[in-house]
Amino acid sequence: MVTQPNSKDFTLNKHILVIGVDPEIKNNLQTMLKGQAYELTFKDNLTEAIDTIQSSAYNHFSAYLLDESMLDSADFNRFLALKQHPHYNLTPIILQIHSNLSENIQKGLDFGMFFYLIQPYNSSLLKAVLSASSQCLMNHHEIKRRLTHFDKAHPLLQQAVFHIQSLTDAQAISSILGYITPDQKRASIGLFELMLNAIEHGNLDIGYAAKTKLIKEGSIESEIAHRLTQKQYQDKYAIVTFKRNEKNIEISIEDSGKGFDYQKYLDFSQERAMDNHGRGILIANRFSFDSMRYLNNGSKVVCQINL
Repeated sequence: MVTQPNSKDFTLNKHILVIGVDPEIKNNLQTMLKGQAYELTFKDNLTEAIDTIQSSAYNHFSAYLLDESMLDSADFNRFLALKQHPHYNLTPIILQIHSNLSENIQKGLDFGMFFYLIQPYNSSLLKAVLSASSQCLMNHHEIKRRLTHFDKAHPLLQQAVFHIQSLTDAQAISSILGYITPDQKRASIGLFELMLNAIEHGNLDIGYAAKTKLIKEGSIESEIAHRLTQKQYQDKYAIVTFKRNEKNIEISIEDSGKGFDYQKYLDFSQERAMDNHGRGILIANRFSFDSMRYLNNGSKVVCQINL
């Protein structure tokens, strides 16, 4: 039996379950991660993988690395059903594909897979994707932890406006608003990603390349805190507006920036597939809402959830 501890006890163990890769790739993965903090467990097929997942302690794995050949396995639907269980549904899946032209990219997106390793990849790209999936898992566990605090949230809330500036603000408000929606986890994850974009990119002028560098250096959070103390940024905030009616919930997020080319982030991009960030809008668009549209050149996003 799997026991489920309180989410506040979650720690990232960097244990990756690798499923369906051939012997050469097994050796390459072990070589590329030699001396790193990662532990790899290899299973040749999904039957073995499912047995391993079910017999492991809660959240034993920080990611599943799945070869694209497994999408056609007879046990793939069993694997997806297992992933819907609350014990496992936050664990990200990294899909290994053998060509950027693979139709399995779209299939993976349809199944909620937002992390990709495109063969051939090197150690640097592998670590970037593993780092991105780990950060995603940490963020989503924090949201899950916060959701447990709002079981007595007022059910008659119809409208609300929030001004947010920091990562902590984004975590708190995405959790509160997510709780009010029919699917708490899905909505909270998308809202957090969009609020984070508004803060980092819109209000604090942290560009895509700059964020890539900061994440690689492990200094993104300290840079956000530093910029919030600077005169040109300290009075900027993102406005989050919540409205509910009989048919749907509408949540808008508007930042103080000049906007951006949001179209290229709405869906999968091979160019960014193995970056250490850049999936937030894709996750929100494909996973979290019934509709999502950008206004004001990208400085405002409006999300709708049907009731």
